[in-house]
Amino acid sequence: MCIHNIRKTMCVIIGLMLGVISSTATQAACVQSDFAGTWYTYTMSVDTTGVISPQVDRCKFKVNSSGSIVASKSSCKSRNSSGTFVTDVTGGNVKVSSKCKLSGSVDFFALGVPFTNVLEDGRLSKDKITSSMIGYTLGTGIIMHATAVK
Repeated sequence: MCIHNIRKTMCVIIGLMLGVISSTATQAACVQSDFAGTWYTYTMSVDTTGVISPQVDRCKFKVNSSGSIVASKSSCKSRNSSGTFVTDVTGGNVKVSSKCKLSGSVDFFALGVPFTNVLEDGRLSKDKITSSMIGYTLGTGIIMHATAVK
């Protein structure tokens, strides 16, 4: 009789644990609106052709619930071997998959030149407040790595 009650109790405990684990796994999934808000990014860029010196950027991006970057509320400060300069954010969009994968692009204007950075791969953290990504600048040999915090 005692062994039967222990088995029954163990089954209940295991069932409860599996329920907690499955609900936690479900909560780890992402939706587009998880990326909404103000993000602060820190980026290191390198020109693989050697034409442009390495550069670091610190940016503030305002992203709406559909993933569009609000240019009027976004800005960047950049530094390369020549010094510091402002990089204007002119638009863009970031998509979030149900598995928290990030993709998209951001449009900029700096030193008289428009350009687009493509987000090749990235991930939104389970807590939805940090992300890490890699990408490149269209039409150039520039590659980059960025981290972001909300």
